[in-house]
Amino acid sequence: MRALALVVALLAAAPATAQFPAKPIRMLVPFGAGSSTDIVMRILAPPLGQALGQPVVVENKPGADGAIAATEVAKSPPDGHTLILGTNSPFSAVPHLRNSPPYDALRDFTPVTLVGNYTFFVVVHPSVPARTVQEFIAYAHANPGKLNYGTGNTSSIVMTAMFARLANIDLVHVPYKSEPPAITDLLSGNIQLMIASYAPAAPHLREAKLRALVTTLANRSPLLPEVPSV
Repeated sequence: MRALALVVALLAAAPATAQFPAKPIRMLVPFGAGSSTDIVMRILAPPLGQALGQPVVVENKPGADGAIAATEVAKSPPDGHTLILGTNSPFSAVPHLRNSPPYDALRDFTPVTLVGNYTFFVVVHPSVPARTVQEFIAYAHANPGKLNYGTGNTSSIVMTAMFARLANIDLVHVPYKSEPPAITDLLSGNIQLMIASYAPAAPHLREAKLRALVTTLANRSPLLPEVPSV
């Protein structure tokens, strides 16, 4: 499974100006505080603002698979002062999964740069008696319809649905606006499984409050080299 790519996008057709930026830049994050996208942007904002000579103000606009934030950027003045740290959720999933998406991902935005890629891990609550994917599949087969999985973005929605279909297991989907609230419910045992990105899950994996079964990368991740790859 490929890692999720992050792309910074801004409204297309921004007019050239000799004094850009002329005011603080709004950087919209389409997921909640503590999500991987939020963490990345808050790391980048100070040096980016220093380089541009204007502060970069990070605003979280979670919901609707990122469409809320993307729609606000699409409707903003095309002067380059309102941007979004975008992912495949608002720019690929929303246009293809909705009958009437609120924007045109190709027409209304201009990509600026690729920021990086996500690493995802299949993570379970410690109460789940499985330390490998094969053991989890066997456990799920023995408990059809009794295991809940959480998702905080379209990548995890698609990946977990594909996993359940390929493994022929019956899991109950619990959607969230972003990953942090899903992680909270995973920690409490309200859900048992999540395909989570590294940043929100890492502290709990290190403290053994959660268990990673596998990474979705083709090779082991240097972030958690002890976790096997797909």
